[in-house]
Amino acid sequence: MRGDQLEGALLFDCGPGTIRSLADYEIGLLDITCVVISHFHIDHILDLFALAFARRNPKLEGEPLSKLRVIGPKGLRALLQSMPPSMQVLREDSLTTCIEVDLDRNGEGAVAIPGASLRCSRAFHVEESLSWRLDSAGKSLVYSGDTGETVALSGLAAGADVLIAECALSGAEKPLRHLNGRTAGQIAQAAGVSRLVLSHFYPHVSPAHEAVEAAKVFGGEVLIAVDGTRLGF
Repeated sequence: MRGDQLEGALLFDCGPGTIRSLADYEIGLLDITCVVISHFHIDHILDLFALAFARRNPKLEGEPLSKLRVIGPKGLRALLQSMPPSMQVLREDSLTTCIEVDLDRNGEGAVAIPGASLRCSRAFHVEESLSWRLDSAGKSLVYSGDTGETVALSGLAAGADVLIAECALSGAEKPLRHLNGRTAGQIAQAAGVSRLVLSHFYPHVSPAHEAVEAAKVFGGEVLIAVDGTRLGF
């Protein structure tokens, strides 16, 4: 995400193919100043290492490297340090900072970055999972990460402009530790968001069908995320 006040570009999660795709959407490697991690499953973090490796490309010598913040749950630093030697390219130095968010007794936390504020709440997926909210330049975006139904997400998303919600399951499946179109729509309706963007579909899921299911319980606009989707605020 970019914002008028947000410094550089921010990525929510960094799964396989993210870095290769940057050029397709006119985002430079050195535009990335912040990566916000929801949890440690490989489909959400693998390209962190591609990003770190690319920033060390000899062809960038002489280029002013941007500072990079990698923000995530407790255990992020230990995870990065435990990687095999071939993947230990992401390390803290004068230009790269790893920030682990502290949660309060309600499972909520906050991190300030230049030009924006980040808040998070505990998600219902795996132990470290977080959902995130970004507020910048008077606009707000909420990223569910992977999660099942939880009132914490409705609270985090209250009044947001956009909720990007995972939709890994179909309506025929019990939405345990993941959402489907209907449960994502219910969360969006409870939060009073303006737009719901469904994302993270498993291969057997019909995005169009789940969007219809979401629209049955959510009165705002429902969109289906595809590569290159641009959201105007």
